[in-house]
Amino acid sequence: MPAVKDSKAIRGKGVVGKVDGKSVGLFSPKAATETAHVLSEVQDRITLLNDQGKMVSVLVVDNEAIGLIATRDEPREDTKSGVDALQALGIKTLMLTGDNDRTGKAIAEALGMDARTELLPEDKQRIVKELLDKCEVVAKIGDGINDAPALTAADIGIAMAVATMSPWRQRRLPSCMAVCSISPR
Repeated sequence: MPAVKDSKAIRGKGVVGKVDGKSVGLFSPKAATETAHVLSEVQDRITLLNDQGKMVSVLVVDNEAIGLIATRDEPREDTKSGVDALQALGIKTLMLTGDNDRTGKAIAEALGMDARTELLPEDKQRIVKELLDKCEVVAKIGDGINDAPALTAADIGIAMAVATMSPWRQRRLPSCMAVCSISPR
């Protein structure tokens, strides 16, 4: 396998690098159209995959879209009960996601919460600041680099790596959030 050189992440858009002298990137569909010509047939395929609740990344080589990768995140089995526990304590829940609108809203609806979708990192940060401006106490939970600006803007930023979080800590999260919600701003 050839080595990747000059690789870097582009916040909220994708990753780029050089492979065998060729410019290679893996982008969100929107970002792909900013950097490459994406054929209408490819756009149609992206729409079909999105309609199936899948998130799509576009593989671009030398400014040409040559492939798609489609994935679908499924919430953990205990996510709904965690959201329910937070809401039972009077804590408002809102999902801020970079996922496409259909995927994000379908997941949020299954969890019984509202969603703001197709957000870039700065959008998530702006929404957190808007909530703070309304004197809300904001705890932001995030699991990736695209959450970093919003995590730092919140009163409390919780960076999670589910693979490394023990089941005990996952169960304790709602009670930790309850402490946050009763503290005056």
